[in-house]
Amino acid sequence: FLKIQDGCNYVCSFCIIPQARGRSRTISIQEALKEAKQLVENGFKEIVLTGVNIGEYENSSGEKLEVLVQKILEIEGLERLRLSSVEPNTINNNLLKLLKSNRKTMDHFHIPLQSGNDEILKSMRRKYDVKFYKELIWKIKKEFPRAAFGADIIVGYPGETIEQFQDTYNLLEELPITHFHVFPFSKRQKTTAAKLPEQIQGDEKKRRVKALIALGEIKLLDFSQSMLGESFEVLFESQDEEGYWSGYTSNYLKVKVKNQENLKNEIRSVVLNKMDSVQLFGEIIY
Repeated sequence: FLKIQDGCNYVCSFCIIPQARGRSRTISIQEALKEAKQLVENGFKEIVLTGVNIGEYENSSGEKLEVLVQKILEIEGLERLRLSSVEPNTINNNLLKLLKSNRKTMDHFHIPLQSGNDEILKSMRRKYDVKFYKELIWKIKKEFPRAAFGADIIVGYPGETIEQFQDTYNLLEELPITHFHVFPFSKRQKTTAAKLPEQIQGDEKKRRVKALIALGEIKLLDFSQSMLGESFEVLFESQDEEGYWSGYTSNYLKVKVKNQENLKNEIRSVVLNKMDSVQLFGEIIY
């Protein structure tokens, strides 16, 4: 993990980060390159660029995020690059074009949603609406057909009606979101949302969280099954007591392979050939 940014200039109604961590700030491209090269020299084959709001990198540093990404991709010895959570309103065509053009970039995108209802998004002070979010996801999916998508979702936001929650549920059911990160709304002192009326009771929030988690499990299972028969480059990380090595595909599916070799930190081509409950298994091709 390479942290390139911290803090946030946004004023989302539910979030304490601007007060806790301050305004958005970044490290320079030169600093990021130095740290990235050191990571590669230390044996890391995959780097994940992280931060609170990395999509605001240019506004905070004066340097373009896509330039930083391009220069890191040029580092000899680096095999894989991922971006952590990126706000939907900060993803531009130049960045997507760059990600599509390089074999080292992974087809895995984490794009926060928070709510699938425009009234709630407006109250949250999010910088997009449902139409914008939908169009973005489908545009990326068209360019990256095997892409997996993660999304943060807040349920039980003050005043969220059953119908508004159902909008979120329906949107997540419709879109190719595969990795759900579901959070019950939590009051943060000194935030606008903490002072709003119509706070949702805990039991109801738990019910809504449970419903979305169940949907997320179904969506991930369906997506995993749809990848059976496909081959991926897998970066292996660890071995369990039964002799199975596990690692992640480019689109962030965990795969297990039984092999006698020491595969730690090795990248191998794997065909996904079996699924047991929610676990994918594969066979090394080479």
